[in-house]
Amino acid sequence: MALSTVCLTFALTACGGGGDEPAVPDTEAAQAVAQADTAQAAGSGGVATASSATRLSFKVPLSQMTQVATPFDTPHEAQGAGVPQDFDWAQASRLRAGNSVPAGIGAVTGWGQLFWIQGAPQDQAAEIRGNQTLLCEGPTRRWTRVQGGGIEGAAFRPDFGNNEAAPAQTVAVLDATRVRMPADRAYHWWPQGGRAALPGSQVCGLVVLFEARAVATDGSTLPASAAPSLLIGAGADYWTSVSAPWQNHQTNPGLALGQLRKLTPDWRWYGLSTASSADIATLQSSGFLDRTVP
Repeated sequence: MALSTVCLTFALTACGGGGDEPAVPDTEAAQAVAQADTAQAAGSGGVATASSATRLSFKVPLSQMTQVATPFDTPHEAQGAGVPQDFDWAQASRLRAGNSVPAGIGAVTGWGQLFWIQGAPQDQAAEIRGNQTLLCEGPTRRWTRVQGGGIEGAAFRPDFGNNEAAPAQTVAVLDATRVRMPADRAYHWWPQGGRAALPGSQVCGLVVLFEARAVATDGSTLPASAAPSLLIGAGADYWTSVSAPWQNHQTNPGLALGQLRKLTPDWRWYGLSTASSADIATLQSSGFLDRTVP
């Protein structure tokens, strides 16, 4: 069983579930610097015109992006409490379909996951912000941000048995979501706006990103020396469509599961990447467009 295939039965939007198209993402991690030129938008394979596309800078420091883009099969920084050892992602990040879009697929979503560290005190909370999914596609290898904004999720069993989940303890704080996990549970979240439709052109890379930090359960700042209690990471799934229901893994083949890293009291970027180093360099130097594909 892979975490990337888990869905709630009581929420339509679970695992990036269906509904309305995501709104144009917020600019938590980017700023508008210029309008994209017509030739670039025309070569993207999308249907929108360049007039609706805004060039955005990429604000993640290269040093932190290097950590996000660790190769697959990189061991996690610790063991997630309650995650069965025989799960193939229990010890390391895993590449599933990657950039090879399976037949019959029309949508994609990024998502996140939060676990207690095995053996650590369960006495911290997490704050998450800047959640977004970026797609590299087409012959011009154009980067587009296809998901962004708020998140929603639930508290699952760490083994995700029977899709058993309960509402999580979350609260909006400024530009972030604070998550206080129940004991012996894991938190799984997805973009509040829903899945993103895939363009018809070839996918050359996908990046899931969010910023996060550990805080005390009452929201107060932890000292820099605080021992980590939480592991955090990202994943992504393909879906047959933006509104397809979950059908026991038949409608959402996994794309990738990223490395689980220890959550610290400092804001840091976390996530995963299936893009080449050359495409990441282009993202760093040239930025990306806001959502222009259906």
